[in-house]
Amino acid sequence: MDQAESLREIFEKQASIKRLEHCQAQVREAIKTGENGDLAHLMLQLEQAQLAFEEIVNSYS
Repeated sequence: MDQAESLREIFEKQASIKRLEHCQAQVREAIKTGENGDLAHLMLQLEQAQLAFEEIVNSYS
């Protein structure tokens, strides 16, 4: 693995983690504020972010 590939791996993982954290925060906020109308959509986004994160982590293992 060369240096550029290592950097790509780090940046992809960081971006994926940030997206996952953002989705988690949106779900928490929707639950706290009682705005449950969008919750199903937010949960779907959270699931997709989790799957994408797992895929990235597994692809570099």
